[in-house]
Amino acid sequence: MPPEFQAASGPTLPDRQAEEHKIAQAYWDCAQSVIQKEYGFSNRVPLPVEPPAEFTVQSSELDARANDLQTRKDYWGRLRKIWYLDSSWKSGYKLDITWVSDTLHTVTSWLEDFANHAAKYGN
Repeated sequence: MPPEFQAASGPTLPDRQAEEHKIAQAYWDCAQSVIQKEYGFSNRVPLPVEPPAEFTVQSSELDARANDLQTRKDYWGRLRKIWYLDSSWKSGYKLDITWVSDTLHTVTSWLEDFANHAAKYGN
């Protein structure tokens, strides 16, 4: 979670800071799992001014105010400020070679069909 997404830490009690961190993390998780899928990183579909209904958190471990309208608007505003910043996101790369096995399966099937056809009609 980018530090800019968390609430500003003022002179608050440690328990209060811990609760703010939990709320911020829950909203960031929602941004990654729900909002990112709907809006992506493209400027073609900008984030709306008001938080969408799906920008919400559900957890019995969070303070009751975690889902009140003002809290949602606060975290939505923070998200809109940092959404398109490269520093907000981690890039990851994964080597995916499943296409190799898919291609081999297709080629193998074709060769089997060809061999069966040649055996049946060939000579």
